[in-house]
Amino acid sequence: MNNQSETFVLVAEDEPTTALQLKRILEKAEFNVLSARDGNEAVRLMNSEVAVVCLDLHMPGTSGFDCIKFMQREYPKTPIVVVSSGDTNDAVKAMKRGAFWFLQKPVAADDLLRIVRESLEQAGKNSDNHEGFILFLGESATAKQFADSVSKSLEVEGPLLLVGESGTGKSHLARYIHSHGRQSGGPFVVVPCSSINAETFDEYLFGTSEHPGKLEAAEGGTLLLEDICAMPGDTQLKLASFLEDSCFQRVAETEERRADVRVIASTSKNLERHVSDQLFKPDLLYRVKRMTLQLPTLRERIADLPAITKSLLDKIGGRRGGEPLGISDDALRALTRYDWPGNLRELENVLEHASAFASENTIHLSNLVMEDSPALNPEDSSRLLLGGLPLEEIERRAIIETLRLVNGNKAAAARNLGISERSIYNKIKRFGLSDIV
Repeated sequence: MNNQSETFVLVAEDEPTTALQLKRILEKAEFNVLSARDGNEAVRLMNSEVAVVCLDLHMPGTSGFDCIKFMQREYPKTPIVVVSSGDTNDAVKAMKRGAFWFLQKPVAADDLLRIVRESLEQAGKNSDNHEGFILFLGESATAKQFADSVSKSLEVEGPLLLVGESGTGKSHLARYIHSHGRQSGGPFVVVPCSSINAETFDEYLFGTSEHPGKLEAAEGGTLLLEDICAMPGDTQLKLASFLEDSCFQRVAETEERRADVRVIASTSKNLERHVSDQLFKPDLLYRVKRMTLQLPTLRERIADLPAITKSLLDKIGGRRGGEPLGISDDALRALTRYDWPGNLRELENVLEHASAFASENTIHLSNLVMEDSPALNPEDSSRLLLGGLPLEEIERRAIIETLRLVNGNKAAAARNLGISERSIYNKIKRFGLSDIV
């Protein structure tokens, strides 16, 4: 990080003396510190602008371990440095759950700063727009249509609305569009709307006479408004006015200013319904949705899951500096039968966890741990697994599943498929399926 004064570090520590010590060390090194007195406040304060988290494990309310779980699910790219008085078992447990490092209390200033900077450096190496490319992987009709829509969005200017469930990659897509559009040479500024106090939102976005706001900070670049539905109503009206003519005023000023900024807004909510419920201003909706991209859920493109899984395993293996990671057929089949409520983010977390327990660099079914979620029912599963696949691949999968159902009995498989025994032998050879019979 070249400018540490713009780097936010979230410190979650319930012991006042230690919290003050950590804050002073980091602020002396010109980091911007957000302080949380317990796990509940840490979860509330966490947002996409936080570059690194310093976290105690044993706090009132939400425990440090639960904070790690939340942050790994919602902000998997943000490194977590555990600063705790826990024992070796706590350290191992925290690292397995995704913590970057474990520092034993009391911590020396040099050690804290060294680990924080190393975690930031590592996070920087891994933030190479890989996620943006993952959004387009696969040969399904859904993936191709989505990639085509994104390509068209790069050809136009003006506001853009990204709509999609949690974990579908809205923030990553916004970065991809920024880096491939006209504004690529300018800054990329994120405003986490759900994390900003309503009373100070105008000052944060539009600035004051003493300090410019995020809108001016994004001059010549892109402003991403995450969870725009959480923006206060008065601020919504001022933003709608800015989107109309690119003009705004700082708080308590009368001077009119202009900013050359592309605004991208993201939401997982139905904004039309929020307008009906008088929770969102129609003036802003009409302006921000001039072009809308709907991000597909992972369950809508299950046919692409094998390609996405391979890419994620390559990424995880490369990050760990080890041998390439593979996955067994049974494990991959289990992934395709799961509903994926957390979408791409959840898939990466599941693979990251499974890779820690994989034997001989291969993830097996026993390594997979997924949250409770209804599996795809057989009818939906067939539709999602086959939709968009080439006919040859559909035929291969039908033969594999049939052979497994009849325990490898080729004559029975041929009867079920309505083909001759000679044909089943030829197809087994053609598709290289001798290892499953």
